[in-house]
Amino acid sequence: MSIKVGRWDCPVCGHKANLGPEKQCASCGSARPQNVKFYLASDAEIVKDESIIRQAKAGADWVCSYCNSHNKVNETHCHTCGNDKSVKDGDKSLEQKINYTDGRNENSKNASQNSKINVSKLPKVQISKKMKVGCLGTIGFLVLLFTSLFFTSQIEVEVSSFEWKRSLKVEKYIEVVEENWQIPQGGKQISSFEAVHHYNKIPDGTETKTRTVSVQTGSERVVVGQKDLGNGYFEDVYEDRPIYTEKEETYEETKYREEPVYKTKYKYSIFRWKDAGTFATKGKDKKPYWSEKFDSTNVNTRIKSKKASYFIIINEGKETHKEEISFEKWQKTTIGDKLKAKKSRFFGIYYGLVEK
Repeated sequence: MSIKVGRWDCPVCGHKANLGPEKQCASCGSARPQNVKFYLASDAEIVKDESIIRQAKAGADWVCSYCNSHNKVNETHCHTCGNDKSVKDGDKSLEQKINYTDGRNENSKNASQNSKINVSKLPKVQISKKMKVGCLGTIGFLVLLFTSLFFTSQIEVEVSSFEWKRSLKVEKYIEVVEENWQIPQGGKQISSFEAVHHYNKIPDGTETKTRTVSVQTGSERVVVGQKDLGNGYFEDVYEDRPIYTEKEETYEETKYREEPVYKTKYKYSIFRWKDAGTFATKGKDKKPYWSEKFDSTNVNTRIKSKKASYFIIINEGKETHKEEISFEKWQKTTIGDKLKAKKSRFFGIYYGLVEK
């Protein structure tokens, strides 16, 4: 497995890409931070020196609980303060973790369920200062435009006329002829006959067909990520992946024929409530009424639903607006009444009457 040298950045002076195994910053001499984050540079070369490879595979560095210095795994005493290495006293090894190229994260307990993408692997988009200023300006303008729509002022409008609409949906109880596999309650049989109720699928031999299938013909070992060894080095992680080849194969598929199943069907007459139309009325006065074009005294006729709308026409200077209001308010309103309404303070958009 290939070994590569990682890098780390100095949080004190900002120096970038210190060699992973180095414990001090090459620029300012500051100690490698306790919570160091190693990373691989895009041009990281493969280590070929056998002694360095053995050093990399020896294990993660450990952090001294007394002075926070980093030490090699095989060092039993801190090279800075001489403290004995003891996990019980708080001396802890740096974390070893695998960074998968496909975004997997198997370093957590819920590895099989974690499929978050490693954001650090995504390309960074560089945005120019001019573009940033332009975007902020556009956003600011849109925010100002949107918020200005909510700045309203009250205006006085005058009622000039009225309108109303009413409609009735009517049903009639009439005798109709239907067909079904059973006669419902209240139905009177007219005739009966045999008809296809459904079809049964009956096996009827086989036919030869072809299909394309994938067959595993081998496997290949591929790099799927890098393991942070916790000591400034990274090791390639491999995985065996199957190799598939597509091929054509023949197979036998059962054929079926549809065989009709007959049952007795009935033709019958029965009384049902059926739609008899909509009767609408409208006017531009204050005398609304319901249509009387249907015979309301006929027990075989009934109203299925009613719908009514009431409007006032109001004048706002030279502009006219039509608003629907409740029947109670409509009744109380008269021509010439002064009402309060809302209007956009900046754009002059009419928003409607003010609710009382």
